[in-house]
Amino acid sequence: MSPEGFWNKSWDRCCYLVFLIVIATGSCFAHVYLSMLNIFFGKKKREGIIFYPYAEKGSSGAYNRIQQFEKLLQSDNIPYKIAFTSQDDIAMQIYDGVRWKWYFYLLNLYWIRIFQLKEIFNYDVVVIQRGLFPFHYSLKKPLLEKLVAKINPNMVIDFWDSVFETQPVLVPLTVQYAKTVTVSNDFLKENFLRWNKNVVIWKLGFNTAEYQEKTDYEIHQPIRLVWTGLPHNLNNLDFVLPALEFIHQIHPIILVIIGREKPAFTSIPIEHHLWNANTFFDLLNGADIGIYPEKNSVHAKGKSAMKVMDYLTTGLPTIGVEYGLLAEAKHLENIYIANSVEDWKTGLQLLITDKKLREKIGTNGRQTVIENYSLNENYKSLKSILFEQ
Repeated sequence: MSPEGFWNKSWDRCCYLVFLIVIATGSCFAHVYLSMLNIFFGKKKREGIIFYPYAEKGSSGAYNRIQQFEKLLQSDNIPYKIAFTSQDDIAMQIYDGVRWKWYFYLLNLYWIRIFQLKEIFNYDVVVIQRGLFPFHYSLKKPLLEKLVAKINPNMVIDFWDSVFETQPVLVPLTVQYAKTVTVSNDFLKENFLRWNKNVVIWKLGFNTAEYQEKTDYEIHQPIRLVWTGLPHNLNNLDFVLPALEFIHQIHPIILVIIGREKPAFTSIPIEHHLWNANTFFDLLNGADIGIYPEKNSVHAKGKSAMKVMDYLTTGLPTIGVEYGLLAEAKHLENIYIANSVEDWKTGLQLLITDKKLREKIGTNGRQTVIENYSLNENYKSLKSILFEQ
């Protein structure tokens, strides 16, 4: 090892030790801090909801599960507050593969969250997404959740994917302190019932008015296939690449990628767009077919398939694997289900050449969302879970 490499590794280890010490100190401080506040404000009348999102403002989870209900909460005069910690733009600037920078970013989030916990004395219901300490994947104990549950037992913890797979120690311990656990699908409910007996399905909700309804099902030349998602999901495209390459030889295609990064392969023309609320809905509406490739795994089965819901809400004909799909998905009715490369070849060929099928799947998909995942019905479910259970 070079002297520079040795120094960098030693520095990372030193920073990690500091990180652990500060976390332990923070845990002790949080205990004293909340105990003191409980003495003065423990009997204070509480009303409304305090939300503790996992990720940054505008992220898919924060927006779909919290932010989009703000106007409805305001119209019902329900007091609420959303306590964000993470700032995605800052995280991307500082996290360039250097570990010590990431440790200090996590510490910043942790201490912000500790001081945000004073809000549990002001609100009747505490809603936590996944956990109170975002992005610390090696965390083993729910340090803050245990303290909150003692002071305000009306604690709801929400999950919309299989995070218990990546945090097999932390998640089971965390949900034991929740009064209610909300999940987005049956697969998650079955798994979380192992650790908490009060698990309720709270589906995703979509404001269909935000989406540009697709009405033109003529095919573009070249054909526009669209995929949207986070960088760690890009490798799922490798699974269907042989099918895409096969189709490209018969029908020229462009793969429209909406996300932070684009795939490394060059055998298919790529049109890359960063996710932006001002262009996202236009890009979906202007595509011909939405694609949802995913590998068969526990993670996939627990997904909420947010991209599929975006496609369907637009009225975009969609092809995808069966894992993680909405319960109402029906092959050749509101989606084309394709689990193998050969299925994808057949399905893409059929969707490209059959306008009536594209229109049928697209319009049925949007109607499925309207009937089962509307924003207003989802909001009613949320209020029932938080205030009636």
